[in-house]
Amino acid sequence: MILLIGLLSMIAPLSHPGLLGGTVPCPQVAVGVVGVLPNLIIPDASACPSFTSHSPIVINGDSGFTAANGVTGGIGTKSSPFLICDWSIDGESFSSAVEVDNTRAYFSICNGSLLGRQNGVLFDNVTNGEILNSFVNSDLAIKIWIDRSSNILVQGNNVSGGICVIGASSENCDSSDSVEVSYSTNVTVSGNTVNPNFGSKDFGVIRSSNITVDGNTFNVHGAEVDNATNVSFTQNAFAPSGIIITAGTAAQLGSLSISSDNLAAGLPILFYKNCSGQNIDGITAGQLIIANCSNVSVSGAHFGTSQFPVQVWRATNVSVSNTRIHFARVAESNGVRIAYNDLTEISLTYVNNDLIVGNNITKLYIFGEALVYHNNFVGNGCHVCGSDPRVTWDNGYPSGGNFYSDYTGVDNCSGPSQNTCPSPDGVGDTPETITGVYFDHYPLMKPFVAGTDPSVSVSFTTGFEGVTVVASGNLSISSGQVSGTVTITATNSSTGATLFSKTYNFSNLQLANNQTRFLLYIPVGTNPLSADITVTESGGVWSASVMVTRQLAITGGGTVGIVDFSIVALDYGSSLGSSRYNPAADLTGSGTINVVDIGIIGLFYGATVFY
Repeated sequence: MILLIGLLSMIAPLSHPGLLGGTVPCPQVAVGVVGVLPNLIIPDASACPSFTSHSPIVINGDSGFTAANGVTGGIGTKSSPFLICDWSIDGESFSSAVEVDNTRAYFSICNGSLLGRQNGVLFDNVTNGEILNSFVNSDLAIKIWIDRSSNILVQGNNVSGGICVIGASSENCDSSDSVEVSYSTNVTVSGNTVNPNFGSKDFGVIRSSNITVDGNTFNVHGAEVDNATNVSFTQNAFAPSGIIITAGTAAQLGSLSISSDNLAAGLPILFYKNCSGQNIDGITAGQLIIANCSNVSVSGAHFGTSQFPVQVWRATNVSVSNTRIHFARVAESNGVRIAYNDLTEISLTYVNNDLIVGNNITKLYIFGEALVYHNNFVGNGCHVCGSDPRVTWDNGYPSGGNFYSDYTGVDNCSGPSQNTCPSPDGVGDTPETITGVYFDHYPLMKPFVAGTDPSVSVSFTTGFEGVTVVASGNLSISSGQVSGTVTITATNSSTGATLFSKTYNFSNLQLANNQTRFLLYIPVGTNPLSADITVTESGGVWSASVMVTRQLAITGGGTVGIVDFSIVALDYGSSLGSSRYNPAADLTGSGTINVVDIGIIGLFYGATVFY
């Protein structure tokens, strides 16, 4: 991994208009790593106003906007709001640095350094307030808390977590959110950077409505949505957790908007809602969230390093197979099939008629009706950490149940009652106890091994800027290397005329962690294209996925290198028609060089290019 310090410093800071029509005034310098959006935004202190010390501020009602409470200007109207700006407040011995309650006047807290013990800034029953371009921190609880409030803007702030001292008082170990919006409406959270903390989430929205979350950088714990309506996520960078849904009705989930320009661990977050008959095969993503859908198939997907890659909510007949997943959550769903995956952790709640088969699982929580068999539970003290009577833990005899790495039984006998002796059959003679209450009657003595296929077929067709690209071929995997043949044909989408056709032969592409990526050059149009191919193994099954973009090796090199990444990064944020716009860096051809372009070139950084 190559650290890029200051490489993205030419990216223009976000300048969303505030309630008052103003913008974030401090220039920013970004620090990033290859394949991930800038993961730390540092305001340039030399260009920011100097701070003046002030005691903690508590305002209760509009009459509390006084000079003694830090008001430096304004009369409380939309055109002339009260200003509480340029203060340095050390409130470690106080509950909050700034607390505003029960107000309706327009006001702005800006350009401050705000430290509280419980909260940095707390709004309770507030309408028409802003928190702009400030450093906000607290030792113990929520850094910025918007509660029972409306028409609020939180923009351009640098929010840090509390301090956890191991061995000290437990109250120093923060378990709260960094930024939380609860029981509120019409709140915009944009252009903020939330740095590492010991809290449960970087951002949480709870029982609120009409919430816009745009252009933020969440560096550790991600965002959580709990029973919220009309929440919109756009252009946010999450590293590595992403967006976590903890609860929601069908209507609330249907009102949720998550665009693919949000990134988790540098890869797009894909959100499918209110869908049917969707095949989501061979994707590469940071997260996949499925809500209110039926008859969905997910196979051969790759999810990078995101901590919460797969979430299925209120769905029917969903199949997830042949995929390596760190964490999967299935809730309030029916007929879900989880098969032949590598799962570090999976949680299933309020499910019916689910099938869990052929997976490698470290930790499982399951509450509902399900059949669980031919899984390998390995490497953890509590393989099954929660269950209920509606779960069946084996598929009968002789099919058997699951393998448990800590099973201590022996295999001397056979038969449905394991009473034909001596006659070992690969099934333990005594049941495995599940959570001390339930039983797998036929535990397997050896790990279940699914069939493997060392050959991978490539079959893909897509359109891109008036060109139809067809990729077809076969790959073989042997001794940690990939070899094969892929034919690329590009035709005019309108006339059908062939623009380019070539068969690429390659061998000895090295696998790393059962994965490799490479590019096939397609010289058509003003901006050449490339077929970007990922070969990966999951659950013993190999698959190949293809996407078409403008050529990722912009400089024409044999690999996607640092100069190619720099070109895209330096033109980030520019759009068609602007002087900075470089069409070669607009990898998706969207007209704007955005987070998706950064994510793609980061994903294929170092990939070999075949010409």
